Amino acid sequence: MKALIIILALVGVSFIGLLIYGSSGDQEPKQACRQLPRDANGDYKVPDNWCPPSIANATRSLQAKFAPGLDLPEPVTISINPQQDNFFDVPPIADLNKRRTAKLTLISGNGAIVEGPDKAKQCLCRPKEPVPAMLQGDSCSANWRKEHQKKGWICQSAGKWGSIPVDALGARLTFDKGPAAEVQVK
Repeated sequence: MKALIIILALVGVSFIGLLIYGSSGDQEPKQACRQLPRDANGDYKVPDNWCPPSIANATRSLQAKFAPGLDLPEPVTISINPQQDNFFDVPPIADLNKRRTAKLTLISGNGAIVEGPDKAKQCLCRPKEPVPAMLQGDSCSANWRKEHQKKGWICQSAGKWGSIPVDALGARLTFDKGPAAEVQVK
């Protein structure tokens, strides 16, 4: 019985992943960086500057939901204000092989920027609303800007969630100053 439940769960998750990936695919031709040329024998030649298609963007909300969390007793809500950056220190854990993820959710406000270890950065915005000006500049990654720019600077449905990897030694999350907002950390 347990094996059947596990198999059904895997099929369900796979189905959801295919739905998300299929609905996120645009009908435009592939970008030049995604097309692989073939040689005279019909074999693919992978150039040095080739960039693979990203399923990561299409499954970002699933990653944020199902990634291993910080194992906090209760979620923590960080308030963002215009005067100063706010910080949240993720405590270290004993198991040095364990990887964790700070799961971030925009609770209130129109947008927020959260920075983590190793130059990790997550931009959050309210879905189906215009992207705030602070997120339109160079503050967010080029991929994030491109994803939201193609729909006319309207925040996409996955823009509300994000995650930042944290190792066993802990980390400091920085919530950049900006318009009033609240971000939940799990």
